[in-house]
Amino acid sequence: MVSEQLVWHRRWLQRWQSAHDTTRLMIGIWLGALVCLALMGYSIFGLLLLAALTTLGILTTLILTEKPPKVGRVVAGAPYNRVLSQIGVVLGIVALTSLSISGYVPLWSEAINIFRGIGRAYFSRVLLDDPAATLGAFGASFAIPLLLLVMLGARWQELGLRKGHRTGRIALLWCALPVVFILLALWARATTPASVLRNLSSGMFHAFGTEFLFRGALQTRLLRLLSLRWALMLQALIFALWHVPRLTPTLNGNLLAGVAYAIAHYGVIGLALGVIALRTRSLWAGTAFAAVLGVLGLLSYSLK
Repeated sequence: MVSEQLVWHRRWLQRWQSAHDTTRLMIGIWLGALVCLALMGYSIFGLLLLAALTTLGILTTLILTEKPPKVGRVVAGAPYNRVLSQIGVVLGIVALTSLSISGYVPLWSEAINIFRGIGRAYFSRVLLDDPAATLGAFGASFAIPLLLLVMLGARWQELGLRKGHRTGRIALLWCALPVVFILLALWARATTPASVLRNLSSGMFHAFGTEFLFRGALQTRLLRLLSLRWALMLQALIFALWHVPRLTPTLNGNLLAGVAYAIAHYGVIGLALGVIALRTRSLWAGTAFAAVLGVLGLLSYSLK
């Protein structure tokens, strides 16, 4: 019995040592976040379950899709500088959208108010839960970044805005379980169809904008400079840290807990969404999954 355990541990150690550096780093950061949350007294069972389900979904996605064509890497000269400037713009917008949560940002807030005004003037609360906030977020995460990236030489086709590869079946794979829970809530009369549809339509705007910013803009630009593993990991970490200002107030203002929870939760989801975008060559499956997941999150919050 002891010898069998030693053999198992030895094989596990060999696999760990043979894993890629980015894989070990990603797992190490995630485990560190879990340990930090556990030491602070937070439950990590849900995060472990999320990681298990996400891993299963990623493996199934890899089986159901074909390997994407290689992305042309740039290493020097004008193309390198252009891609670097595009990444700088995307990271700047990520920072601005995060900073604008807690206060006024000169010029940026005025630009977003234009989209908020469009939401108030042309969209109804029957369709969207909060038209002004929804259109403001859509402008910040999609319209403005797309305009700036095109001005800097990016082509919209390479930003995930195309039909894609096996998009429908991958969207069905990832949306199936959340949809089941939403249907159960409807059956139990914990919510109404009108509320679900309104949250779903709002969620589609938010999800598409977020997917464009992190997977369509950031991930595709990183792939021009870095390896596949590094690009996936970095966009997932940036996506996780982007949620820290929203998470920290819900955790009694504990910044360390906000960072740890963001990495353990949104880092895993960001990695999954990165794989979905990479394997389907588009943003649509990830947008559908993120929108349905958002509806499920709002539903669970309202039931507390």
